[in-house]
Amino acid sequence: MSFEGMHEDGWKFLVELTHQNERSWFESQKARYQAHLKKPAEALMAQLCDSLQAITKKEMSGKIFRIYRDVRFSKDKTPYNTHLRMGLTAASAPAPNPAFFFSLEPDKLVLGAGVFDFDKPSLDAFRQAVVSAKGEKFDGIIKGLKSSGYHMYEPVLKKIPKGYPADHPRAHWLRHKSITSWWEDRVPKEIFTPDAAEFCMKHFRKLAPLNAWLTDLQP
Repeated sequence: MSFEGMHEDGWKFLVELTHQNERSWFESQKARYQAHLKKPAEALMAQLCDSLQAITKKEMSGKIFRIYRDVRFSKDKTPYNTHLRMGLTAASAPAPNPAFFFSLEPDKLVLGAGVFDFDKPSLDAFRQAVVSAKGEKFDGIIKGLKSSGYHMYEPVLKKIPKGYPADHPRAHWLRHKSITSWWEDRVPKEIFTPDAAEFCMKHFRKLAPLNAWLTDLQP
């Protein structure tokens, strides 16, 4: 389908879902969800894949995450996610694959990139790279993103992993088990126009060096 922008009523659907997160209401609004939220998102995703392919030089693949929550192991039994999220990754790369991500939420838009959860081989590769000469480039990329207003999570480990020098100038990165950086702000009016993909790409271009560095760690 041609893309004219995300539908404003699709975003309003998410706002309303935060207050009426129950199956009966969702079923009565399902056609609205499909037409005004999911379908425009699919068209946006196709445009973003094409644009990202031009800068990464890799065939890109996109995925829109399910609106249905997995509540099996959660105390929160509300059945639906109140956001629309998509991930965009190199089609042929193995997991965990560095991704660009998009999240339209009731109160904000989030655009980011990185790896949400390293597996053991990838985590080992990241740690070895960050304390090597490659880590200097990584450190520069992150400093540049932070100075431009992009966010990062705090490290999850309290101590430096065994086998790595605690006095290394980049040792603090060894306490991370994932690496993501993102921009977020109130939902911009551009997202509801044909310029939505280019608005996203302005951020994805800034985040592209981070994904490229993480991609180079893969076997």
